[in-house]
Amino acid sequence: PFLLQPGCMRRLLLAFGFLLLALPARAEIDWGVRAGIVTDPTDAVIGAELVLPFARVFTFNPNVEQTFGERDMFALNADVHYDFYAENRSNAWIGAGVALAVPEGSDLDPGVNLLAGFGRRQAGYFPYGQAKVMVLDSDTRASFVFGVRF
Repeated sequence: PFLLQPGCMRRLLLAFGFLLLALPARAEIDWGVRAGIVTDPTDAVIGAELVLPFARVFTFNPNVEQTFGERDMFALNADVHYDFYAENRSNAWIGAGVALAVPEGSDLDPGVNLLAGFGRRQAGYFPYGQAKVMVLDSDTRASFVFGVRF
């Protein structure tokens, strides 16, 4: 698979590091974790994310996800979402992004993400729920996750 080729992960991490360095020093950067299910078949998914607000109502949300079960898959996603209530304790969003997925036993499978979510800020953390459809060259998957951002 693509991610197992020599030096591939090192290049991806280096590119991700340069992306972070390009952000303004005072940018508000949150991070989070999520878990949920992927449909057809019903598999478990876990993930981690960065949350980088820009232009007041938009958020860049790079994230990684690992699906476990009947069809294991690793995905690296670069999502952007529009926040309807960015200044409030509660927020809803819609978004889209690009996906680079590596299904078990297959090569790199590029695709797009469509997503929507809702969350409510609590004391120091932000629990949320999100639905996402990942349309890959070889497959289409829907996921439903619950997560928390810090």
